[in-house]
This record gives sequence, C-alpha cells and structure tokens, in this order.
Amino acid sequence: HSTKGLEFDHVLLTGMEEGICPHSRSITEEKGIEEERRLVYVGMTRARQSLTLTRAVYRRVFGNEQQLRASLASRFLAEIPSALVDTVPGSLAEIGETRRYEPDPEYSYSPEEFLRRVRGGPKQAQAAPRRQPAQSSFGRPTAKRGADANPMLGRKVRHPSFGVGTIVGVEGDDEDRRLSVSFPGRGTKKFI
Repeated sequence: HSTKGLEFDHVLLTGMEEGICPHSRSITEEKGIEEERRLVYVGMTRARQSLTLTRAVYRRVFGNEQQLRASLASRFLAEIPSALVDTVPGSLAEIGETRRYEPDPEYSYSPEEFLRRVRGGPKQAQAAPRRQPAQSSFGRPTAKRGADANPMLGRKVRHPSFGVGTIVGVEGDDEDRRLSVSFPGRGTKKFI
C-alpha cells in the first residue's frame, strides 16, 4: 500500500508462490485472492525500467535446513501473457520448469499407478533419468535438498479427478504414508 503513486526504476517481487503470494490465509476466500491480485498488480505497475518476479522451488520448514517443502508457482504468474516474459539464463524455466503446464508422458500415470506411487508400492514403470541441477545466473549450482529431505517432495503426480499435482508434503512411511498434493486451481489435497 505504501507504494501508491510512486514509481521505481527496478522492482523485484519475490516469493511468487502459492501460500506466500497469494498468502495461505487468502486462498480460501475469493475476496482475499482478488485483494492479493490487486496488490501484485500495483507492485508490477510501479516499475519504470525492469520488473523481476522470483519464486523458490523449495522452502525450508521453520528455517530447518533438513526439512524442505516443495512450493508451487503463484497462480498470478500464469496470468501474465507469455509475450511479456523474458526468462533469465540459468533459471529453472530455461531447463524445462515452465510457468504453464504442458502434458509430459513422464508424469502421466493411470489411476492405479498414481495410487501405487502415493502408497510407495513396488515399481512397475522404469523411472525417468534425474535432471542435473540448474546453474544459477551467477554460475553456482542451485541448492540441493538436505540429506534427510524426502525424495518424493516436488514429484509430479496425476490424479483421476484432480489432474496433475505436485507433492508438497510427506508424513509417515509405507502403509502409513500420508501425502499432501497441491493441484493448481484445486488446492492442496491429503492422501492416505
């Protein structure tokens, strides 16, 4: 609110992730989403020369380096016309992490395969090779997950009703495993 009427040569809007922008308390109310969308618009329109929008792929849980949670891109990023977006060399978008979902056979599962993956059952399909970490625009490798972080975090899954989602939380093991999966436009769902 304090930038109303002001302009700046360069504007950086950080934390463009679901749960941060829009804030988790605003997601459940349409009025809250609209207010947050308006605030992002105001921030964006303050830029005279350049506007930089950033987000994290993983966030530490309560600052704990060993506990990471996958984050989803803010819904507001998908509302920006592609023609207006320049991708920074070395960013995740450059190596295939895109703003918009495009079908990828690597992440397309049958309902049975989805449940098998959620429950951690025996593997039926061969896993795709892991991608190499991206290099940041400063030439440093991106941060790797902590040794104790669950490898399922950030994995894409397909649900027969909710579509493609991202695993953002894992609790328990094997038959007691509970997953939190975030589905764009559908919210976060918990699976047992």
